[in-house]
Amino acid sequence: MKTATKNGKARLNGRLYTRKELLAAHERAFKRLDRMTPEEGFATLVKAGICTPGGKLAPRYGGWQDIMAEVWHVQKSVKSSERVPNPVLRERRRRRR
Repeated sequence: MKTATKNGKARLNGRLYTRKELLAAHERAFKRLDRMTPEEGFATLVKAGICTPGGKLAPRYGGWQDIMAEVWHVQKSVKSSERVPNPVLRERRRRRR
């Protein structure tokens, strides 16, 4: 699926990629990701603007705080006497004994 050539012109000339070409491109991308070290993968995310150099999700992608703000607010507003134990966690504890 490489579109760059020596003269810089795209090879596609307006045609769409075939399913086979797209699958081959995805396969190459995943193989390349598998060969990356964690540091290289993180550097790629920073270069793409997805993560900040500090390791947080970039603001344009919302970040975890924006997604969870409403949930955390509701959790803080519930009194401890009104809280109900999570049945999934209770079952996990029971099975580990």
